[in-house]
Amino acid sequence: MNPRDEHLLNEYKIYLQTKRGRKYSTALLYARIMRYLLNYTDRTIETISDADISRWFLELVAKKMDRNTQCLRSTVVREFFKWYSSQYLRPNPAAEFRPIPHKLSDFYYITRDDLVRIVAILMKRLERSKSERQKFIAFRNAAIIMFLADTGVRISELIALRLCDIRIQSNKFIVRVSAGKGRRDREYPFGFLSEESLTSEIFAAYWLITRQMHWHPDTPLFPCADRWPDLFEYASNRNMYNMIVRIGKEAGIKLTPHSLRHFYATYCLANGMSIKTIQHNLGHATLSSTEPYIHLAERESDHTLSHIATAGLKVPTPFEGFTKIVKGLIAT
Repeated sequence: MNPRDEHLLNEYKIYLQTKRGRKYSTALLYARIMRYLLNYTDRTIETISDADISRWFLELVAKKMDRNTQCLRSTVVREFFKWYSSQYLRPNPAAEFRPIPHKLSDFYYITRDDLVRIVAILMKRLERSKSERQKFIAFRNAAIIMFLADTGVRISELIALRLCDIRIQSNKFIVRVSAGKGRRDREYPFGFLSEESLTSEIFAAYWLITRQMHWHPDTPLFPCADRWPDLFEYASNRNMYNMIVRIGKEAGIKLTPHSLRHFYATYCLANGMSIKTIQHNLGHATLSSTEPYIHLAERESDHTLSHIATAGLKVPTPFEGFTKIVKGLIAT
């Protein structure tokens, strides 16, 4: 790649971070996608045409590339050339290029029954744990799954949460996400301590125990367990993702952090939460990102998504009565 193009991509990375609030890793990804395009077409940013861009995308389709990847790449190309044409007053070769839309089937989500099966596996794993470290890891992992299903946060937001980002107000947990996508901070309630729900029971117990073990405002909410009992190290995105996928495979379910996010959105819509509130809670910049969940909720209309029940599962000893303990703390 010629020096001029490298300079433009570096300038664009700075723009994404300083003006658009994107993370460094996101800016690197955008630049890498643009390099793919330029290397394939053997063109420069100044000489590339709309025909070159179309040819590249036809090649992606021919290779049967994942549709989500196609969507991302189409968005990156359009956004880059929109910036480039406005910054340097040059023609935009991607002006007529239409982004590849998501299909409804791309929004994979788990069902209530799937979540109950996952909970059963996590409970058994906790009961089989021998050492204190194994018990904490099993406990933490159960709390992570329930927290993702109950809040819909992204995995990058999950690992950045601290103990001080969770508080209790009016018998509900409140989460403050201060490291959201696009640097959009948000705060919203989740979990109802007045209900005998397994999600609230597990997270309440985990939150209480972690506070008692290592209370410090900057202690990670879900720390890396490799250095047990030192819980001040943040977990990595990759390790957290792999852990969730492994639990899903054990349950025979295609489980990812994003499928839990989709579950949250679909569940909230099916239970009457407004689309604007869901947009705020998910941290979406525009309503168009949230609208596909309306169709998912309609598709699930034959299967009532009531609050996640235990479905006859017995909550094992570490969780028994913890909700009442947390309620007692509120009163003190």
